[in-house]
Amino acid sequence: MKKETQEFLKKIPKEIYYTLAVFFITRVALTAIGATSLEYFSRQNYSPSKILNTWGLWDTGWYIEIASTGYSAAKNLNGWANYGFFPLYPILIKIFSFITQNYFIAALLVSNLFLILAAVFLYKLARLDCDEKTSLRAIKYLFVFPSAFILSAALSESLFLFLLLACMYYAKKKKWLLSGVSGMLLTLTKPFGIIILLPVIYEYVKNFLAEKAKGEINILKILKDGFSVALIPLGLALFTAYTWLLTGDIFAYPHIKQIGWHNYLENPIRGLYENLLSRDPGSVWGAVASIIIIFLLVIFYKKIGFSWFLTGILLVLFGISYHASMVSMLRYCTAVFPIYIIFAKISEKEEVDNGLMLFLLLLQGFLMALWTIQSGIII
Repeated sequence: MKKETQEFLKKIPKEIYYTLAVFFITRVALTAIGATSLEYFSRQNYSPSKILNTWGLWDTGWYIEIASTGYSAAKNLNGWANYGFFPLYPILIKIFSFITQNYFIAALLVSNLFLILAAVFLYKLARLDCDEKTSLRAIKYLFVFPSAFILSAALSESLFLFLLLACMYYAKKKKWLLSGVSGMLLTLTKPFGIIILLPVIYEYVKNFLAEKAKGEINILKILKDGFSVALIPLGLALFTAYTWLLTGDIFAYPHIKQIGWHNYLENPIRGLYENLLSRDPGSVWGAVASIIIIFLLVIFYKKIGFSWFLTGILLVLFGISYHASMVSMLRYCTAVFPIYIIFAKISEKEEVDNGLMLFLLLLQGFLMALWTIQSGIII
């Protein structure tokens, strides 16, 4: 039996061992920081456990409400309504709650399960263009990214990141149906998941031209693959149709975000300028983070290629175009996976790797403490 167990363990891929090790080390450290911060600050609790309660904040309550009672057209006194949040994450919370008998614990399980899966898919995606050591470092930089603690919280960020990586990975592998289904689920998680459509179309057209050059054109296959790619916007269309039936307003989602949260699309240059000059520290941090990430994507464009660059730029541009959301940019930036690959590629030398990791870890611990006490630096 012992020998069989050892043989089984040997078959487990190295990236899974590495992911689990980094996951547990960083989560224990971050939980300690969060629980210590809560000793000096009182806020809304989702659990009697201070350790678990560290990971529930801001939009957590909305997701738990949707999972437990479903959507409602009713607005509260602030003009907010729960159909301002997309459905896939609360659906998964509902499913896991049958096991846990607790919505908050179910939300944490969903988030952390998909964080682990996201790390594995980041490795698989990086491995298409990088060696094993670089790909493993990409996993490490995912976990030490300054706002990566968000990915363990009872929020939809880790699910979004996983589906984004899966969609891009399957597009790179020319598995268009899996890419399309992943993209459809992505647009059922967050509205700006629709940005993945352009990078996937780019990969699809690039593949089509390569096959055409080889004289391997198959009309039926082209149509089938094209239909698969066209599945990506379906998630967004389905939720739009649902909220239309719920409220009688076909633009219910953008309207509630504008009325309740004052979110609407605007000129990104103007948005950056206004947030940089804002008196709100969270807006300034978000604007500065956006500029740094755009700078890194542009400077190291050749290290990641066009489709990854396009994905990263579109994610950042959407965030900075969404009025009043700069305080959330540090959270949105966790989805910009090309940054993790850039960090992995530029840190081949040990001294660079150690220095960069130390800097990011210190910044992450600082932001974790501020996030836990609802400082407003990161929402």
